[in-house]
Amino acid sequence: MLVSPLLGFLTDIRNGEWVQLAGHMDSFLPGRAGTICKKSCDMEKEAYEGLCVVAEPLREFTPLYFSEVEMVEGEHYLELQDLLAEFKNPCVMDVKMGVRTFLESEVAKKTTRMDLLGKMMKLDPDEPSEDEKANGITKLRYMEFREKLSSSRNLGFRIEGIKLGEDPPINTFKTKKERDEVAEVITTEFLPSSAPMRRKIVQTMHGRLLDLKDALGESKFFYTHELVGSSLLFVYDERGEAGIWMIDFGKTKKVRANCQVPLCRLARRPGGIDFRSSCARCQRPAAWRSAARVPLRAVPSSQLLRVRVSMVP
Repeated sequence: MLVSPLLGFLTDIRNGEWVQLAGHMDSFLPGRAGTICKKSCDMEKEAYEGLCVVAEPLREFTPLYFSEVEMVEGEHYLELQDLLAEFKNPCVMDVKMGVRTFLESEVAKKTTRMDLLGKMMKLDPDEPSEDEKANGITKLRYMEFREKLSSSRNLGFRIEGIKLGEDPPINTFKTKKERDEVAEVITTEFLPSSAPMRRKIVQTMHGRLLDLKDALGESKFFYTHELVGSSLLFVYDERGEAGIWMIDFGKTKKVRANCQVPLCRLARRPGGIDFRSSCARCQRPAAWRSAARVPLRAVPSSQLLRVRVSMVP
């Protein structure tokens, strides 16, 4: 049985033994039937409490939250719905949303580090300047470099990982930056090769994305929270059943009033607006449509969703 790979965390149970395939090694535990337990943090708990309100339009697009439980002495976990429980041999794709996927607090220190310089040079030896090669780089510099290396900065999302049935997970997409490259990954790595099955899954997921777009437009939660590092979880199985959910709210928080802006008018200057989430015309659906060859109805600019934004210090 495969247990929900929330936040790119892919797990399964083999011969009664809990096996973790990726992700933070101490963040998840198997729960009761139909649930998975994730280590609790205040931000994520508050987010799920807000999302599980009956009148919240996004409720059907997020895992159900049941309660906070003490699974290990002194350690609390969030008991969440296992999104894969109803799928047979599921295939999963984790898509990280946003042009920035880290909090300001994570990169507040201005200290330069040689270890981060080494990581940067391993990925691209020509990226650091001569001064940086001599003195190291800050965490902010490294994190921004990582965002630009992938499709996060220019498309507003990146593919974190894919797992097809019993196959091992694939997470080698960090340098897939252009729309055509991402569309090719979706087409060749994620979607099934059978044309009829692919058509069925694409149509279901396309409809689900449109429904999610409408829900985001009606959601008070979405209008009043900053979603940093959240993901969309795409799932289908061998029967052609498919679904999409929003996951990973560990960096989600309420923001001050009156900071809504149209998504597609994001400033790209240093110190300007640096956050993107889902909207009617964001790049994520465009790349998906390119891979799936499914048209999306035109949406008037007046219907563009607006999102809370975060400002880079």
